[in-house]
Parts: sequence; structure tokens; C-alpha cells
Amino acid sequence: MRQTVDPYYAFRPQPEAVPPPPMLDYLIGVDLAEAADYTAIAVIERTVTEKVGVYRLRHLERFQDRPYTDIARHLRGLVAALRTAETRRAVTVIFDRTGVGAGVGHILAESDIDGQVIAVLIHGGDQVSGDEQEGFRVPKKDLVAAVATTMQDGRLRIRPTMTLAPVLVDELGYFRSKINISTGHERFEAWRERQHDDTVLAVALAVWYGERPKQSSWDDLDSNAIAGWQAFATRWI
Repeated sequence: MRQTVDPYYAFRPQPEAVPPPPMLDYLIGVDLAEAADYTAIAVIERTVTEKVGVYRLRHLERFQDRPYTDIARHLRGLVAALRTAETRRAVTVIFDRTGVGAGVGHILAESDIDGQVIAVLIHGGDQVSGDEQEGFRVPKKDLVAAVATTMQDGRLRIRPTMTLAPVLVDELGYFRSKINISTGHERFEAWRERQHDDTVLAVALAVWYGERPKQSSWDDLDSNAIAGWQAFATRWI
């Protein structure tokens, strides 16, 4: 059958393309305590529009002397509170298993957390390897670069009235002092030894994962932005 062509098609009103709604989910970064250190938990709400993520730190807490089984139950309750019946947003837990071993990962995996649980092993090299199932191996500097670049772009937003905001700002200043932006060289000898870094690491784990597959690098960093980390840390829009 011969098909007819509308000669006035180009002149007729056409439906406007509707952009897809932004993706909303939660990323929970967890720095698990070793010895007398703190366990820190950072809850970040991520909004992705046109493949660009904005990260809002909604909750930050830390505590000492709690067994990993209690932490797992706490995370299960936290995830359940975020995945309410009204929203059912996806929640991903990203935890540092560098010093705590694989056993803690098994505890978290068996605690019925209603979301994906991903392990990260931090190392001093240059390459990221692994996947969501087996866990990732991530360079220290990549974690710090993820925080720095999202801050300098105004995409990491931290409420200054948050109770632990001053602690986070101090830790950000410590990492700033360890970066030589001109050479890309970083000194993190005391990453887990001399200075508390738990809150910034919890934030960094969540933001690093959220920025995948495009990972931040030293080439993305601006020296002026690094010098003003404390100012960025108190910006909330």
C-alpha cells in the first residue's frame, strides 16, 4: 500500500523532548575502626543530572569501641530508614576493609542490609582494580582527588552547622597540607597512624564510588581550590 507523506509535517507543532528526571540515591561511606580509632559513617545524597553528580552530606557520625556486629546492625537500620516506602531509593554502602580483613566484609554481607555492600582496599599505587562483587583496590590519592575535585566544582556540599563539620574541616586541612599540586606528589605516610582521618575518609569513599566510571585525577585539581579547602568545606547551597 502506498504511504502518504504529510507535506506540512515540518510546520506542525512537535512535542518537546522531556529530559529524564534526575537520579537520586544514597551513598554511605564507612571507615571501620582499628584499635583506638573511630568508626565514621557518612551518608551522602547523590543527585545525577546529565551524568553530573552533586553530593550532599546529609549525616556524619563517628564512635569508638563498638564491635563490628553492632556496626553492621546499625548500618542495616540506617539503610532501612533511608529506603522508605515513599522513595525506595537505592542505597550503596562502601566500606574500607584495608586494616580490618575480609571477615568484617562477611559480617556486613550477612547482616541483611537492604542495599549493595562494596569493599575498598586502599593502597599506595596508581591503578584502580577490582569490581563491585570482589571489591576494589583504590589508590589513596584517588580518594582524596575525588573529594578535592567535587569541592572545587561546588558539587560536594557540606552543611556547616553539622555537629562534626569542624572535625571534617580539620581533617581536610591535614590532607591539603600533604598535597604538592605542582608535581602531583602526595605524602600520606600517616594515613592510618598519626592523624585522625576517619570522617574525611568516610566521605571520600562515598564520593569516589559515586564519581565512577569517570575518576578524578591530579590533572583535574586546581591549586587555588586546594588552598581553599576549608572554605569549600563550609559551603552549603
